[in-house]
Amino acid sequence: MTTDFKKIEFLPHAFFDMIEHASISLKKEVGGFLIGKMSGSSLIVTDVEAVKQTANRVHVTFNDLEMARIAEKLQKWNLNKSIIGWYHTHPGMGAHFFSQTDVNTQKRYQRLFSDAIGIVIDPKKYAESNDLAMLDIFMWKIGVSGAIKLKFDFSRKFLASIQRLKSIKESIKKQEKLWKFISLFENFLKEQLDGRLSCNYLSCKYRINYLLTKNRIFAHFYYKKMHGFDINSLVLKGDLSGQVKAWKKKLRNQGFKATIQKNRGSRFNLIVFSSSDLEMNDDFKELVTELHYTWKKLYNLA
Repeated sequence: MTTDFKKIEFLPHAFFDMIEHASISLKKEVGGFLIGKMSGSSLIVTDVEAVKQTANRVHVTFNDLEMARIAEKLQKWNLNKSIIGWYHTHPGMGAHFFSQTDVNTQKRYQRLFSDAIGIVIDPKKYAESNDLAMLDIFMWKIGVSGAIKLKFDFSRKFLASIQRLKSIKESIKKQEKLWKFISLFENFLKEQLDGRLSCNYLSCKYRINYLLTKNRIFAHFYYKKMHGFDINSLVLKGDLSGQVKAWKKKLRNQGFKATIQKNRGSRFNLIVFSSSDLEMNDDFKELVTELHYTWKKLYNLA
């Protein structure tokens, strides 16, 4: 995917999150920010962020404070990323046009970042068919002569990655109790802690990077028996340095069925729960909050 002067790359999970969000409504527009960075001559979209907005069938407006909030968050976590554009939907109307309102909005983004891109998605045919080939999507920029439409060029490998993400998410959703727990857990991390979420659906697990600092902290949900973990195991993964014994005692004293293991070939430790026994109650929230701030202190992030 290229413009006249930059190569545009999407990480699969970012693209997947974007089209999933785009498909939540066929009656009104939805949208969000594109998060990413420059790498050499390429512009890489690493994440998307749905934000507070007001919308109807032909228009969507983001809350004025949302851009500042996201920018502040990215700077606070020192992720070397920024807002590099935006996306929104034209449900049932096609992604082949950029309205004058869209043009004016895109100009604002390009004034802040000259290489910013806008993405328009019509999710209707995709949502009705569940077929990626039916996804109507275009990238847009404003050039000297006006709006420039840029078509996505999907490789087979990229499409296969998106399809795998869809299949794994659907498999997890079939386990209603696990999916409910995951949804509540994600919301807790995002709203109550300062953890930035990046949800990746891998071949054997559902992974949440909930404090992304050099990929040190993860939460994994196994949706099938893999690597010695039971179905629906929740694994909180991060380096506990010299506090392994203290945390093992703390977990057991609170009645959690947990073990801490040394991950071969790394300095990570695994805290393992069975989510079938878990609920998002106050005890669990308190434990995860304490663990979160323990990690922050160890990494000098407090």
